[in-house]
Amino acid sequence: MPVLAFSQNLTVVVSINGSTQFINSRDNLTVFNITVIPQNSIANVTGLNITINSAAAGSVSANISKVHVLNSSINGLLLGTNSSINPNLTSGSQIFVNFSTPLILNNGQRTGLFVVFELSRATRGVTIGGNLTGGGDIVSNLTTVLNVSLPNFTVSNIRDLHYNTSISPRIVDTSVDNQTFIYTLTPTGTDNASTVLINIPSFFTNLSVISVTRGSSAANLTSGVANTLTSSLINVTFDTASNERVEVYFKANTSSSTVSSLAFNSSVYSVESGLANVINASTDAIFYNLTNVTTMNIINLTTVSISKGVAVLNGSDYWEFNFTAHFNETVTGTLHFKMTNWTDNNNNTITLASCTPSCATIRQNTNASVNTSKINITNNFDPNYGLGMSPARGNLTTLFLRMIVPAGSAVSQSWFATYVLLFRATP
Repeated sequence: MPVLAFSQNLTVVVSINGSTQFINSRDNLTVFNITVIPQNSIANVTGLNITINSAAAGSVSANISKVHVLNSSINGLLLGTNSSINPNLTSGSQIFVNFSTPLILNNGQRTGLFVVFELSRATRGVTIGGNLTGGGDIVSNLTTVLNVSLPNFTVSNIRDLHYNTSISPRIVDTSVDNQTFIYTLTPTGTDNASTVLINIPSFFTNLSVISVTRGSSAANLTSGVANTLTSSLINVTFDTASNERVEVYFKANTSSSTVSSLAFNSSVYSVESGLANVINASTDAIFYNLTNVTTMNIINLTTVSISKGVAVLNGSDYWEFNFTAHFNETVTGTLHFKMTNWTDNNNNTITLASCTPSCATIRQNTNASVNTSKINITNNFDPNYGLGMSPARGNLTTLFLRMIVPAGSAVSQSWFATYVLLFRATP
């Protein structure tokens, strides 16, 4: 009786070139992706032999720090890495990536393999790519059969588009309207950027751009730049690209609830290279979390007492209250205070505006005749009235609220008003 023989091989059924026109230094370049299927046998794949391609003359090893092979069929599972790159690597040289554990594929099991170059910070403009030259570059116990052509030698041109980023302030109070922020981008690469995109977390609302500066000048740019806004994105686009420091001044309302360490991530885009590069704290920030902002209760009142609760209705006498405030964080900024008009149980009212500019003041000095560190109180958080402070975490400060009772006010023992404090951090 004749015996039927079935061919045993590892068949390449999909072959995709992954190179892009441009790639940024320090990024990962997926150079190709192949899909293999064992036929009539179990395959034992132990590594790949990758051939380097570049239009550059001489060594290109300084542009590649590592080469990885991943299993794209299992969420990018790392199969092997070669981090010992030959210092004399040139176009046509080969890099072998040995799998840490042999990849066992059952008969008919379809599996994808990614090859990724981890690029270093090296020469801008160098082209880099990679490929398999034949089936034998897939090292296994089976003969490789090509049902498709292997990826061509398309290469990517390395660009150098990098910025350090930071935001200030990084600690803000809750419920602050029009809190000012400064977002700073400092170039560390050599490519020019024409667009800056800043992503705003959803807890910050009512965005507005105040000004934009570029280069060594602190002057607001009034031409050559356009700003567009959505609820979650600031887009700053310049007419001409450059490799200069950029500062974006903007305002946003903070949330009424505390929120810990939200990242204001950003990206820059270069028209010259057609390359977008995401910049955030985990990559190009000088230190970790420099683009993160925490919203918290910066100030709390610990005690409130009445030091003078009776006033003669002569238009100059007053009530006075003492507040002890506790600061929960080290921060520089301005303390603001607002208060409602006074009401009693008979619906009589005393308006703060009965006096010019207000019947109520709050101060830090025990001596009410000292006008420094004293502000008027209105019904709103007036940006013109605030106490500048630079408290440290845990500091206590005493505040004195004086309310002049206008002549002709109703005689009552049930006067009351509601007040709110907030701290506006300075960038």
